[in-house]
Amino acid sequence: MSTRSRTRPVEYRISRRSFLSFLGGAVATAPMGPPLLISAAAHARPNAPTQPIHLSFQMFWRRRNIGTHRISVWPAGEAGSWRVESVVDLKARHWLVGEIIFKYRGEEVWRDGRIVELRSATDDNGEVYSLSGQVEGSDFALNGPAGPYWARGSLLTTNSLWTEAVCAQGELIDAKNGGVIGVVAEKRGVKTVETNTGGTTARAYDVVSPLLAGEFWFNAEGILIGGVIKKSGQEVKYVAQS
Repeated sequence: MSTRSRTRPVEYRISRRSFLSFLGGAVATAPMGPPLLISAAAHARPNAPTQPIHLSFQMFWRRRNIGTHRISVWPAGEAGSWRVESVVDLKARHWLVGEIIFKYRGEEVWRDGRIVELRSATDDNGEVYSLSGQVEGSDFALNGPAGPYWARGSLLTTNSLWTEAVCAQGELIDAKNGGVIGVVAEKRGVKTVETNTGGTTARAYDVVSPLLAGEFWFNAEGILIGGVIKKSGQEVKYVAQS
């Protein structure tokens, strides 16, 4: 096992955009304590897709459409390998903080259930930066705005929101800033979720990190079909599109 330090080199500060940044599939957060796994119901690892999965969500804040989050997952090459693309395009205006623009694109390559390559680019209200990562032995080496970081190669990433397996994790690789964040998820039971094609049964999970809370809904195949992000009294709702 690598002896390189896994301590995050910097702590992230809470900003006026912190809760919106999570919509790119990455929580900008300081490290939390030891991982706590509440949800044993979710599968610990995502199943390799046998056909392409294309998800498109509109995001609503105070009943206003503020952007889209598109996620594509498709088989790549040999069995058990897949690629992920996560794209966020968000624009909101608030009387107190003014206009907020957030753009994110992340691309990942997975092989045998483990991430082997990651690239992302972020425009956070004019602050532009990128992140790259690749497998190094049993570790996953990241190089981003916080500097180099070596994470355990068995971890999922914050771009893994598409799969119910993300709810069975205690830590995730931060696919926007680099490093590792803590996360806790608890299954809330089964509920009926309204989509653009009508009501459907979904498994609901409460997901909590040091800065954010939310509820996410997954269908019988363990694929994300919607959710609500909550932060400081604000809510952003994910509504699936056809």
